Amino acid sequence: MVRDYTEAVHWYRNSARQDHKTAQYNLGRMYENGLGVTRDRAEAVHWYRKASDQGHKAAEIRLKKIGAWKGAATGGKSGQSAGAGQSGAPVSGNTVAKLRARAKAGHAKAQTKLGYWYFTGKFGKKDFDQAAYWWRKAAEQGYAAAEGNLGTLYFTGKGVPKDIKVAVEWYKKAAEKGDASAQNNLAKLFMVKGKLETALKLSKSAVKKQPKQAFYWDTLATILMKFGEKQAAFKAWDQALKLKPNNRGIRKNAAKYGYQG
Repeated sequence: MVRDYTEAVHWYRNSARQDHKTAQYNLGRMYENGLGVTRDRAEAVHWYRKASDQGHKAAEIRLKKIGAWKGAATGGKSGQSAGAGQSGAPVSGNTVAKLRARAKAGHAKAQTKLGYWYFTGKFGKKDFDQAAYWWRKAAEQGYAAAEGNLGTLYFTGKGVPKDIKVAVEWYKKAAEKGDASAQNNLAKLFMVKGKLETALKLSKSAVKKQPKQAFYWDTLATILMKFGEKQAAFKAWDQALKLKPNNRGIRKNAAKYGYQG
């Protein structure tokens, strides 16, 4: 008998969306093993957690096996406090519920924000798997900020397998839409590869769009030094350190090139 994994995924997904815990677990297995779908750890974790939250023991075991078990559902439920988190002030259960509802309804901006809350630990603990899940949802709709964020996850290997090539692809999608962060990240990558003209163009665009971002000025200064434009580079570092005078990273980088401002 020939197994039709694609058909199985179709039916598992339909049932999983109706909160059938066994279907959620099975869908997680399909994503974990790449059966009928592209292997995707973030999606697998998402469905395992859905099932685990309903008491599915096998799903809990899989979460522990792949190192994604948190001991409880991530994020607050409706009517409960979501916790203070590492990113600062607590958020009310009602606020979380509204954001989740919008994210689940397919609103890319809400999905991006929810992903950011997971990424920064707004719910009490950072969860890169969930950040990847929601950013992917928004990125697949062409939302620039989510595309750039997803690129960063692939670049660092957080929540997804590390893959520089895929990271660059997402950065490019966001950069083409004018996302300054993605442009800055791409500029650094092209600089390392020696593609200085492209790096400079991207860096100048990022600085122009967000002139109060000190790290963008640091990138620009470094690229200018690669071109031998010392005075222009020093002016860029002046601006970077005016914005963040006590940043050790920027000062250390600038000092390597003889900047003493």
